[in-house]
Amino acid sequence: MPATSGIIQSKLQPSRIGSDFVIRRRLLDAIGDCTKRKVTLLSAPAGYGKTVFLLQLIDSLSVPVVWYQLDEFDNDLSVFLEYIIEGVRRRYEGFGAAALALLRQTKDVEAESQRILASLLNDLGSVCRNGLVIVIDDYHLITEAAIHNLLERLILYLPRGIHLVLSGRSVPILRLTRLKIEGSLLEIGHRELQFTKDEIAEFFDKQGDQLAPEAVLALEEETLGWPVALRLAEITFRDQALHDKVRAARSFATRQEIYAYLASEVFDTLSEEDKAFLTATSVLDVVTPSLCDRLLGRTDSADVLRSLVSRR
Repeated sequence: MPATSGIIQSKLQPSRIGSDFVIRRRLLDAIGDCTKRKVTLLSAPAGYGKTVFLLQLIDSLSVPVVWYQLDEFDNDLSVFLEYIIEGVRRRYEGFGAAALALLRQTKDVEAESQRILASLLNDLGSVCRNGLVIVIDDYHLITEAAIHNLLERLILYLPRGIHLVLSGRSVPILRLTRLKIEGSLLEIGHRELQFTKDEIAEFFDKQGDQLAPEAVLALEEETLGWPVALRLAEITFRDQALHDKVRAARSFATRQEIYAYLASEVFDTLSEEDKAFLTATSVLDVVTPSLCDRLLGRTDSADVLRSLVSRR
């Protein structure tokens, strides 16, 4: 369908973060001068601080940055392209004029996508000479194959100095093996985003909260450095005595706040079929495909579990 001009401006504006967040220095150091590579993939389940880290990354960069916050309505190639063009035009006036005209004239955007992409790539190379980082947040919401295909071709021919950051709850369905071989791809997952003991201690220090070393260690073991769990722990521990914090830290993973967060941010976003599967198998102490098959009288539990893990 032809593109519209219904741009929601706030989707192209990164939010701001408070001063009480821990600066992820080791991750920023790992990214380094990202414009020397083509792509950074940031993938982790809900609550790992992906967006907060991206905002810190933006603040650390010396090149222009385009921010694109996705939602479920961006699963349309014409909408996706118009947001990308508008985002870059904010940084480089005159960018994408020919591509935008073609996008708005055509009735079959997918059929014309190669011409539109060629125009965009040429403009990226000629107009954006001072470099550019394009950040696309919540890419896991994109299911449209035409967008995946266009992004693969965009990445393949990205001009020097242009860098793409894709962030989401799962690794995007893109063929990027060539980039890995070339060393043009950096992947940051949930293990890298987990807070270390030092970062846990720094986080509580920033809240004006004192934690004994044994409480920090207990929280690391209980939460595995999951940032949202640490935020919930900080709220829970406020005004508690020091020895109570140690005791609470050792059992924090069982607290209701964790389950409430998972219900709102993960479970509620699943399909009714997946919810029914998880509810029915919740009685199992250990979840395996064979046990799920036997319990539910089905033969595809392995596929269901694999799909759930990929979308966590």
